[in-house]
Amino acid sequence: MSAHFLDDLRRTFADCAARPALRCLGRSYSYADLESRVCQGAALLQRLGMGRGRPRRGVDAGQTAFL
Repeated sequence: MSAHFLDDLRRTFADCAARPALRCLGRSYSYADLESRVCQGAALLQRLGMGRGRPRRGVDAGQTAFL
């Protein structure tokens, strides 16, 4: 059993960086693309004052509440 789920996820992203991870609306995104976008999104949230471990509530396009 691995130490933590995130360790396994990071290892998968590193091992598969060049492979397609997602195809959407005719565009393909590699694991490296997704990792970069997630890091950019996390940095934006941190600049806006959101900290690690703090609960958040938001609304998606369909107005459904999520964490």
